[in-house]
Amino acid sequence: MKQDECGAIVKNKERLIVRDFIQPKGIDFEEVFAPVARMESARLLMALAVAKDCHVHHLDIISAFLNCELAETVFVK
Repeated sequence: MKQDECGAIVKNKERLIVRDFIQPKGIDFEEVFAPVARMESARLLMALAVAKDCHVHHLDIISAFLNCELAETVFVK
């Protein structure tokens, strides 16, 4: 549940996990992880690009995988 500064519920957020069998119960079962690069990693890559005189391009994709159209049928049990 997403709440505002007063604690009132603004909206409910959900995530559908299709292949939950790869996450055994009792080991981080209730937690959800999202792979995010740390700022130190980004700074290191930028420093390497400058040291090697490389051109850097930036692309910002926030949630493309959440809103994509699928060509195939997906069955979820």
